[in-house]
Amino acid sequence: MKMNYAIHLCKTILTAIAAVLLFVFPSAANGQSFTATDGFDVPARVFGGAMSGSGWANNSWIREGENSSEFIVISQSTMTPILRFDQCDFEPNFLQLSNNNTGAYRLINLSTAISATLTFKYDYHQLVDDNDYILVQIDPENDGNYITLETITSTGNSPDPASTVSISIPEEYLGGSATRIKITTGSELHHLTSEYWWIDDVEVAVIGMDVDATVTDESCPGANNGAINLTVSGGDAPYTYEYELSSASGVTTGSGLSITGLAAGTYKVGVTDANDVKAYYNDSLIVRNSGSISLSLNATYLSGSGTSDGAIDLTVNGGAANYTYAWTKDGNSYASTEDLAGLSAGTYAVTVTDACNQTATSSVIMEFKGNLDVVQKYLYLTGPDQGLDRIDPANAGTTDNTKSTTAPLKHSPVEYKSILDQFNTVAYNGDNSTGSLKWDGDWIEMNDDNSASSGKIRVVSSGLRFEFVKHTQKKGFIYRDADLSNVPTAKLKFEVSKKNLHSGKTNEIGVEVSYNDGDYNHLGVINYNSVVEGGSYSYDLIAGKAKTRIRFIFNDHDHNNHIILDDIAIEYPLPRTPGKETFTQTPAMCSPLTIPAAETIRVETFATVTSGSMPSNPDITATLQYGATPTHIITLNNPTWDNSKLIWTGTLPSEITIPTGASIVMEITNNEIGVAFTIDYDSATNPSKIQLPTSTYINIDAYDFYDDSFVNGGGSIINPEEGVVGKTVYLRTTVSDPFGAYDITGLDFIITGPNASSTTVAATQVASAGCNKTYEYAWTVPATSGEYSLQAIAHEGSEGVTHKETKTFKGLVRYVITNPHIYQRVIK
Repeated sequence: MKMNYAIHLCKTILTAIAAVLLFVFPSAANGQSFTATDGFDVPARVFGGAMSGSGWANNSWIREGENSSEFIVISQSTMTPILRFDQCDFEPNFLQLSNNNTGAYRLINLSTAISATLTFKYDYHQLVDDNDYILVQIDPENDGNYITLETITSTGNSPDPASTVSISIPEEYLGGSATRIKITTGSELHHLTSEYWWIDDVEVAVIGMDVDATVTDESCPGANNGAINLTVSGGDAPYTYEYELSSASGVTTGSGLSITGLAAGTYKVGVTDANDVKAYYNDSLIVRNSGSISLSLNATYLSGSGTSDGAIDLTVNGGAANYTYAWTKDGNSYASTEDLAGLSAGTYAVTVTDACNQTATSSVIMEFKGNLDVVQKYLYLTGPDQGLDRIDPANAGTTDNTKSTTAPLKHSPVEYKSILDQFNTVAYNGDNSTGSLKWDGDWIEMNDDNSASSGKIRVVSSGLRFEFVKHTQKKGFIYRDADLSNVPTAKLKFEVSKKNLHSGKTNEIGVEVSYNDGDYNHLGVINYNSVVEGGSYSYDLIAGKAKTRIRFIFNDHDHNNHIILDDIAIEYPLPRTPGKETFTQTPAMCSPLTIPAAETIRVETFATVTSGSMPSNPDITATLQYGATPTHIITLNNPTWDNSKLIWTGTLPSEITIPTGASIVMEITNNEIGVAFTIDYDSATNPSKIQLPTSTYINIDAYDFYDDSFVNGGGSIINPEEGVVGKTVYLRTTVSDPFGAYDITGLDFIITGPNASSTTVAATQVASAGCNKTYEYAWTVPATSGEYSLQAIAHEGSEGVTHKETKTFKGLVRYVITNPHIYQRVIK
């Protein structure tokens, strides 16, 4: 500090003593240069304690003095016009002083200032007397004892423009953390109601000793190669640089600008100049390192049993960049990428190594976490009769490369109909409409005789005649209504069938329309001089209006002229029929099939665009239903188009069961106007299909041991306590499936002996009827005595869905069957 007061000297001595004992960084000290400004832009806050501003030590101006209430904030908008335009140069808001001893102060922190300059603008009313004055004062100790820095005296005329004063605050008044800056009037201000001083743009520019720091982080944990480099401006050399580590005891003091060999940690830095002025970096300085590695694995689990659509998104936190990844699956090397996709079931583990050779490991068990009683089954689109069945055209051994194709799904051609009057009879109710829409009422005349056979407007053999009579100057018109509420677009059309041969006339017919009794809109003019006999006219109408009124209006100007209109029509398009194709399940359900709620149904159809351009989400629907009187299952909208196939997905809000004997029907409807496409299906390259989640699927209905073969009459079920080693036992099962026997593809037995060795054998199909197939395997009981596990595994379709049932058998001197009903259902 540079304050020449005894109290300041005492403070300095105490501070020095404390520094000898233990160097402590003041938490609020700030040695940087700054400028405190106040433009009084928010009047309500100037004295209300809610102001802010860099460098000020409090939040408002504080009134002080005998008449301090007259130290106010004023704006141009509240001044009298003569003051606003002729006297005061400030806007929009500023301070006004209007009495003796009117003042206010604000606090500023000058504790680390090397120098400070106070500037502001002032103006005053032209009636201010000569030698009136205001005082600019300072109170370094914030105790009410002011020192006048400058006296500003009026000269009797308002300065034009406003004046700016700049005051350099003497060095001996610097050093206080709460220094008052005060502006006040003197004690000899006269004519109190009309003498004003105005103050604006108060600013204190403080020059301090600034400390900037550049931090270099530790490259790796334990490397101890962090650094802090200090740059100092202001103050007087030589400087003393001090810093401390928050996690360590004691203080390290150096004399250089660079501190190196630092470990990660929090440091505080300070500088003292030759005059004992201290400046501290605003915040603690943190030297960081990369830290240890942590891993976050976000898994997308399998959508169903046996699928390969899992994914793992790996996020590495901490460590030094340039990571390497080593993935394993079930203990075997698998991949070196950061993230994984297209995963099947298994345990996936990853080890990540960073640039500092730090490692971290994590793992995920990839599995189907949904309802284990729900499996995914496919219905394939099949030809030649656009059916649906369970035979996969790409299945090994039955590969079908012959593609079936539907006719193009496209909208019907545009067909137009008309609400029409051809004036075939002399009447105003003529209606020759070509579609289902008709005129809504008759033609109505105004300002004429309202007769179809007489008057200036009337029906003649060639149409609706408008006759102009010389110099009557009388406006007439005729109108008729139509209901266009259910049409998408509409046009008004008519022809000029005849006019007389006089030329140079100014007669004309206006064509107007109104909607739902609103104002008329002008559509066009049939001008007598420009109209072409036999010419056609057409005007666009706004469709969708329940009451559309067509009006023809004319004025008389010249005699013996006429125009005849014919075939007055409102033309509209018929709705276009979208293209549809239907696929029906064959054979029908053999037993009920249940589709649970909240499980994804997916339709995937290959397609070839034959005209137009298919958007990425076209207006095409796939509707699933069942039964002769269709029961709705789901409607899927706006599929994604990937340039080869359309893909829809959706879920049911509640469970649906398709009964025995019902067939699933899929209808695809093309609502995308301008696009035509075929559906391609029933081949290995175009396996269009429906994916259905279901909780009813293949099931082993019966599993027993018999003493004779099925072909020999079947024999009898063996008592588990009877039989001998070496005897032949017939393992027989009956299997059912909701889609019928054709969906059951085989059955295996896994036979595990007392020594835990296993043998897998294929059973022979011995019968098939309706929903069932019967399988049998002739097993000779081995000579080795002990317990045998005999697991039956029934297979369906090509998705890997199975049903398993296990029984145990003891091979002794006689064979013994125990625990005959251990069931296990496994979905791959």
